[in-house]
Amino acid sequence: MLPVGERTVVEQYNRQVAFKLKIQEIIEGNYQIEEGWAPNYLLTKTGQKVSRVNLMGIVLGKELNGQVTNLLIDDGSGKIMLRSFEEIKNLGEVNIGEGVMIIGKIRIYNEEKYVSPEIVKKVDNMWLKLRKQELVKKLKRQELRENEVINEEKIKETKIEKKIKKTTDEELFAGSEEEGILETIRRLDKGEGALIEEVAAETKLDNREEMIDKMLEKGEIFQNLPGRVKVL
Repeated sequence: MLPVGERTVVEQYNRQVAFKLKIQEIIEGNYQIEEGWAPNYLLTKTGQKVSRVNLMGIVLGKELNGQVTNLLIDDGSGKIMLRSFEEIKNLGEVNIGEGVMIIGKIRIYNEEKYVSPEIVKKVDNMWLKLRKQELVKKLKRQELRENEVINEEKIKETKIEKKIKKTTDEELFAGSEEEGILETIRRLDKGEGALIEEVAAETKLDNREEMIDKMLEKGEIFQNLPGRVKVL
């Protein structure tokens, strides 16, 4: 039985980009199995979709089992197994303790992620240090971008909160104005309602006539007699 995610015909002709990752990113990522001809991929914690990977690390273990070659790789962030089910150039020449660069596809079998190598090349330890520095800079750039997105979201939220507060304040202000008109009507009403002219005169608002009309439309007050209003 072939491991989950073995290469498809489409993948052979449509080669994906080999992303530079830390092994830790592969371990912590979520492997997604697609249907049909779409290639499977790893979804990293930063939201990156990765089918092919470019790794560098030290060989900690090597095992030959027939045509299958297993290499255990460590890059300082984690360990992962390389599993080759076919002959790969230079793979047999790699020894424990040596540095290697690997380009291959991320796979999963029995819930364990591994890399199916396409290219394996020995590298000097200096290149491992440079790769580590490169990935640290990449992580910092990602963090800066994430912080920028978070700050933009906070600015949007602040603007929305200010807009809501402004609307609420305006509603409260309008409500206090209406309450003032209602209190004036109650005070002037001696039983037959309050004269609209007197209410308007005693209410020191620029838009008092308009507000009285709106209150009549909303049914907060009513005309019991021509020219007079009462509170419901």
